[in-house]
Amino acid sequence: MYSSFDAVVLHSTPYKSGSSVVNVFTETEGRMAVLVRGFGSSKSKSQLIVHPGAMVEFSCAYQANKNVQSIRGLKRSFAYKHLPQDVLRSSITLFMCELTLRASREKEPSKSLYESLKKCLLLCDDLEHPSNVHLLYLLDWMEIHGIKPQSENALRFFDLETGFWSGQYRSGGTMMDEEIAALFAQLLGMNFAKILSLSMGRVQRQVLIRNLINYICAQLEVRQKIQSLEILEAVFDE
Repeated sequence: MYSSFDAVVLHSTPYKSGSSVVNVFTETEGRMAVLVRGFGSSKSKSQLIVHPGAMVEFSCAYQANKNVQSIRGLKRSFAYKHLPQDVLRSSITLFMCELTLRASREKEPSKSLYESLKKCLLLCDDLEHPSNVHLLYLLDWMEIHGIKPQSENALRFFDLETGFWSGQYRSGGTMMDEEIAALFAQLLGMNFAKILSLSMGRVQRQVLIRNLINYICAQLEVRQKIQSLEILEAVFDE
């Protein structure tokens, strides 16, 4: 029996005969791989439908024991205004989608994570200055997975491995330095609007994001590197 799915495209890999295996994130089934026929040509305008960040809908006779699902009726459910043509917006989108691909577990639904991803994609497309959207997504990730620490203004350092604040620096490469820990504590006490409008230097942003990625990966035991982070840093360097 076929059911309708709303999904966000995370990654697409060419398969054969004009087909692609597409990793998507859905509200009801979490991350899953689907076989998409007819979108294998990079020259096709339809390729945008299976580009990371695309919001799509399709029908699928979902079978939990299958690694790749067969689908039909794939179509775009939302058309972005700015995102596909803007390098910064596209780079932020690629980063958020790769984080979701690498760090979420297959076939493990999370309505909260799905809604957060869609919210951040829409913000990335709509905001005049979307530079902190992926930072908001990282903080959402921590809260959804129960690893968002409390802000501890009295303590100067944060241990990425244990997830606790400390008054003393411990050598070994798992602690935020004092400046970045102070920025992190500030962020934890901010609301949605203040996070999006926060101004920070290029190096500060780069070090903070890398620390937050390392923290999430350490807590959720993610071993794969988030490769799009280097692309995002290069774009912010321009």
